[in-house]
Amino acid sequence: MLLLFSDLCICVTSCIPLITVTLLALILTNALCSSPSKVSPLPASCTFFPLPHTLALTLTQVDHAATLLALNWPREALDDLPTRQLSGMARANAYAELLAVEAYAHLGRYEQAAALGLEAIPVAHAIQSQVNLERARQLMERLAASLFGGAPEVARLRLRLNRLHLFWDRRCSEAGWD
Repeated sequence: MLLLFSDLCICVTSCIPLITVTLLALILTNALCSSPSKVSPLPASCTFFPLPHTLALTLTQVDHAATLLALNWPREALDDLPTRQLSGMARANAYAELLAVEAYAHLGRYEQAAALGLEAIPVAHAIQSQVNLERARQLMERLAASLFGGAPEVARLRLRLNRLHLFWDRRCSEAGWD
């Protein structure tokens, strides 16, 4: 990957004792995402980079948003999440939507988090993404434990996830995976 870091000079050997690996990842992803002009265009003969340039930047934005959420910066994470769906990238879209659900829950915007969660669950189920479904289940439990826990949206989330859980249990038992 050909990257130009004109404003970023990091001496890794001196930084590792001073900051954690998470902060180092945040600095590097911030350098990638904060200004697209810092990333040089890829040459046409570049065969080792399998994704188109703009798609790679969008996936880096999703990773950057996940790092910001891990650092408990939900507002900044929402700002960094891509505003459009990636065509042909259903897993990345479901992950980005669930990151947005988590960010809205951190900010106390539970109704918006539940509505977005209801949209993300069918996508994760359609692509059989157990990781994203488990992430949705954890977010639903967090919403249920909040002051918003008695809202109908949370009940719909719980119902949809429980139906999917029963569906997968039945499929696994039919296949003999118990």
